Amino acid sequence: MVCESWEILGQKWLFLAICDGHGGPATADCVTRKLPNGIRLALEDILENTLSNQLDWGNMEVAQPIIASMLSQMVEALNGLIGEAVRKLCRHPNALREEQARALVESEKYRERLLGAFNRSTLAAALVNVTHQFMWAVGVGDSSVALSIADPDGSRRAHRLCDMHTLKDPQEYFRAWMCHGQGETDIIEHDRILGWVEPPRTHQDAAICDCYAVRSIYRSTTLSGQRSSLDAVLG
Repeated sequence: MVCESWEILGQKWLFLAICDGHGGPATADCVTRKLPNGIRLALEDILENTLSNQLDWGNMEVAQPIIASMLSQMVEALNGLIGEAVRKLCRHPNALREEQARALVESEKYRERLLGAFNRSTLAAALVNVTHQFMWAVGVGDSSVALSIADPDGSRRAHRLCDMHTLKDPQEYFRAWMCHGQGETDIIEHDRILGWVEPPRTHQDAAICDCYAVRSIYRSTTLSGQRSSLDAVLG
């Protein structure tokens, strides 16, 4: 979970984020460690160099899509960086022998990098300009941001601000089916995927897609075995 308060050009900002983590905390830890600072630096650059040190209701129509695009680019860039770290480590995964893959995934030197890609995480985040009460919402996977409103009678209602990328989305449902062979049955039950297929749009959808040999070792074996030279397969 992230809760940061920033002072930028005399205006108060909040950045709030939650990453749930799938299969372990490594990806969520990486996102919460790197994403906030990246967004802050990009936001400062936009305010100073694109919006001429001004953000208020007068230029909000111009600023809104620029900041929204920046948030999307920052999430995608972080996703790509984690995946590229694995691809640099293992340029030729199909050339790995089993003992080489075992040595790679049990190595303390590479463990954090591999787990950062092997684990996954959804993301729900909000970037809030407290001074002018502007807010941008980010949703990745089946996590979203909701705006809670108090009615005059004291009751509350919430409005979801981001689409949820779940199997209730026809495009995600179709993709899950197409990832399995025609002979398989009972692939999806109660909105859950049975078998080894990527969850809908989470961090690291493609992070380890080029390392099937490493993935299979993680899934089916205990991380043990003799170490061997990896010079031929590591970048």
